[in-house]
Amino acid sequence: MAEQKKQTAPRKKSSASTEAKPKATAKPKTTTTKKVAPKKAAVPKTSAPRARKTAASGVSEEMRLHMIREAAYYRALHRGFGGGAETEDWCAAEREIDVMLGKLTS
Repeated sequence: MAEQKKQTAPRKKSSASTEAKPKATAKPKTTTTKKVAPKKAAVPKTSAPRARKTAASGVSEEMRLHMIREAAYYRALHRGFGGGAETEDWCAAEREIDVMLGKLTS
């Protein structure tokens, strides 16, 4: 009788095997490049625009105009907001505020 050879699947190597396994290679670090915006021309940092001050009163021009605007509004309110006298209201308010500011400095 002929001997029959058993066919067996190849044996898996155990972890205790003396063969050295190749170490996993670390992925090379890739540097990501950041998109850099082109440099802008240097603009000097300044605070908010300064309001000019009138020499006599020490009140800024912006504040003076605000006071005139408010006085003109109240003049128009007093006459019932009738049209056609806006310029007179403004001129009278301007004179009134300038006199008042002049008295503050005197």
